[in-house]
Amino acid sequence: MTKLPLEGIRVIDCSHIVAGPFTSMLLAQAGAQVIKLEPPATGERLRRGASIPNAIGERAPLNFIALNRGKLGITLNLRDPQGKEAFKKLVAVSDVLVENYRPGALKELGLSYDVLKAVNPRLIYASISGFGKRADLRGPYSGWTAHNPSAQAMSGLMDGSRLPGGPPMQVGAPIGDTIPALWTAYGITLALRQREQTGTGQFLDIAMYDTMSMHNYGAVAAAGVSSSGTERRHQELGPSHRLSAACGTRHVRGVRAPGPDIPSAGRPDQTIGCAVRVGPATAAVGRAQRVCFWRDRRIQPGSDPGDEGETRAVVLANPACVRQYDAIC
Repeated sequence: MTKLPLEGIRVIDCSHIVAGPFTSMLLAQAGAQVIKLEPPATGERLRRGASIPNAIGERAPLNFIALNRGKLGITLNLRDPQGKEAFKKLVAVSDVLVENYRPGALKELGLSYDVLKAVNPRLIYASISGFGKRADLRGPYSGWTAHNPSAQAMSGLMDGSRLPGGPPMQVGAPIGDTIPALWTAYGITLALRQREQTGTGQFLDIAMYDTMSMHNYGAVAAAGVSSSGTERRHQELGPSHRLSAACGTRHVRGVRAPGPDIPSAGRPDQTIGCAVRVGPATAAVGRAQRVCFWRDRRIQPGSDPGDEGETRAVVLANPACVRQYDAIC
């Protein structure tokens, strides 16, 4: 029987939600032994997502099952000294680590690549973030968190998905997570091949924005060579490179001003991008963790967007109740 290409490779899946688990799922399907690491008691956040009843009426988290099939699972408290030591022992006998926590999270725990490289010089440490982490390639957005809607928005893909004359639209599938995951899995396989030649591992810095922009290469080229307007480029060359987005939280939708719930500060044809992650108290807009974008720059909550004729955002803090939260961005 033919062996799968990654049989004999051990992967520590120290990730959550979609991008990291999708990466390790691809590696598991190729034959790797993937060990899913979760915090005790609660498990990772995706366990608390959409669920379906099984044959005996128990509810199972559908997305978690889909993205973590074919993996082994353990719980480990990485904040506890004993948990950290156990983790390092696992690293010492593993080939790959996949993580997509917020920038700096594992470093704060004393588990950065430099630390783990000393434990296992052959380790391939794959880190997925919104805008990259490498110290020599850091940009102004490197410390930001990101997820599917913001990745789609910042790359310009939402603009390419819209109807002519309509607002930017989010692609229904979570491609802002799965496209970076594909590139991460590809990078890991290349790093494994290179390790055969060099004997050492490496740090893989995968930025969601970079990979999404790569898939929107036509818009970048069009913006560079065409002096025509967005609509003309949209008609002639496909997606344009207007870095705008939809607005919302659980359901991200295009918003234009003026409207009954959206105060306009200027031009009525502009759309602001607002990627919002709602906290435990979903009805309390003030507790929402917000990352808002106006074209290619970030807007701090409570600040004025500027003088470009921007539109303030409406936050859907509760799917049943649209609340206007003035001056969020």
